[in-house]
Amino acid sequence: MTGSIVLTIDCWGTPKQRLTITDMVERFFYASVGHINTENYSYYGQAQQQSTRILIDTSVPNSTLLHGIVTVELQIQ
Repeated sequence: MTGSIVLTIDCWGTPKQRLTITDMVERFFYASVGHINTENYSYYGQAQQQSTRILIDTSVPNSTLLHGIVTVELQIQ
């Protein structure tokens, strides 16, 4: 099997949890770079294929949330 997999990982928190959200996003990013082996498959992720964003979400009345987004693309090998 060959091809690629694209995953979007969402992390949510309050402004007080900004450091935690940032840390989670960075950990997902770095975990997706390089070779990843599972029992049945081998994947490879390149740094330039991954992206991260942290947004401020005010769509819920009277609240502010941080929304961390990690987009991961892995090539199946």
